[in-house]
Amino acid sequence: MLYEGGMHCYAEATDPADPNHGIRFDEIEIVGGMRCWESYARLLGKLGKGEERELEGGFAVLVRDTENKDDANAVAVYMLDADNDGHKVGYLAKDDAETYSVIIKQLERRGRSKVGCKARLYGKGLGLFARPIYHCYVCLPDPAVWLDWTFPTGSSPGPPPATDR
Repeated sequence: MLYEGGMHCYAEATDPADPNHGIRFDEIEIVGGMRCWESYARLLGKLGKGEERELEGGFAVLVRDTENKDDANAVAVYMLDADNDGHKVGYLAKDDAETYSVIIKQLERRGRSKVGCKARLYGKGLGLFARPIYHCYVCLPDPAVWLDWTFPTGSSPGPPPATDR
């Protein structure tokens, strides 16, 4: 299982009483998605010519790819399906990975779990013999304040409940 040992999904807090309320999130585009087209097809379904489909409010797991020969800071992005199975949809861009990989490692240690976040997938079908165009965006907080995240009292990191989809 992708998030064996647990996962904590970080998402923007809407309740003003939440200690994490001031942490702002930005949407960041994932790279390398065209190499993961089979994962997108599983998550979005088959797309006909001109057909567009979007999956909002999905969950992604950010996995530091420490064995990546091209980038020592690589962070792979896996989207969870309805069965909480992970499908690789790409990577954080090199600059983003350089910034976030150190923070993700610290958050993994602190929460004793994988790091997750909200994500959005988009696909557009191009025709009979052309692969669709796919995009993935993850919602991540400003790296300078992400380590200020506070776990609410009595909560424990874990996978998002399936009912949140």
